[in-house]
Amino acid sequence: MNPEGPSREPRGVSIFLKCATISALIALITLAVFAWAIVRHEKRLLFEQLKERGNLLASSLDRVTANAIVAEDWESVISQCLKMIESGVHVDYVVVTRMSDNFSLIHTKDNWRMETLDTDWSRRDTHSSRAELRPNPLGKGEVLHYSHAFSYSGIDWGWIHVGLTLEDYHANIQEVLIIILRLAIPALLLGVGAAFFFARQLSRPISTLKNFAEAVAQGDFDHQVAVISKDEVGALAVAMNQMTRDLKESQRRLQESIEHEASLREKEILLKE
Repeated sequence: MNPEGPSREPRGVSIFLKCATISALIALITLAVFAWAIVRHEKRLLFEQLKERGNLLASSLDRVTANAIVAEDWESVISQCLKMIESGVHVDYVVVTRMSDNFSLIHTKDNWRMETLDTDWSRRDTHSSRAELRPNPLGKGEVLHYSHAFSYSGIDWGWIHVGLTLEDYHANIQEVLIIILRLAIPALLLGVGAAFFFARQLSRPISTLKNFAEAVAQGDFDHQVAVISKDEVGALAVAMNQMTRDLKESQRRLQESIEHEASLREKEILLKE
């Protein structure tokens, strides 16, 4: 009898569930990373498209109205800006800001006005344009704010700001997400199914070896494990089968030795009598 009491099988999550869960998580994480990369790439492409559109609009307004702006022909500037907003290219606002004093012509879909704005509308680094997604400073929602520096006769005069709505941007992102979901759900189901299949294939021979070990522990040395595999599990099965044959042979020899010794003692007793 075992002095430490009967042995108990440790309880916990089976190898099958562990392998299946880990494989399914790997498939889920892989799909999530793939979807994130695709969406990020699509956002970058759409942002570059919006940036290019803002550059084209601001540059065209620069070429058409530069002389009028410098000559303070505000009527021509206002007319061109309102035409741009009404052209249907998703322009939310156009703001022309003079660098020297931040005097600005502000054009929106509702009206236009003259106003002196804060310094955020008139940066001093006129060597580069800037595009950014930001809350609409003249309304609600979010816009792509494109700032374009313009000059006259080599003198930096001010900025043309174009605010582009993000209707197409969000619509395209939503369309990409729908496509990804349509592709990801079947792929995820396939991955989970494959994970359970391979987990079953891995855990089945291990379960067979476990049952074999329990049978041998109960004294059944005639039991042989039938694992057809050419990997480490198969080699382990061959080794365990050989072990049971060796144990059986050792048990047979031990039994013969005991019987022989018992026969000798019996003869010795008979001789003494």
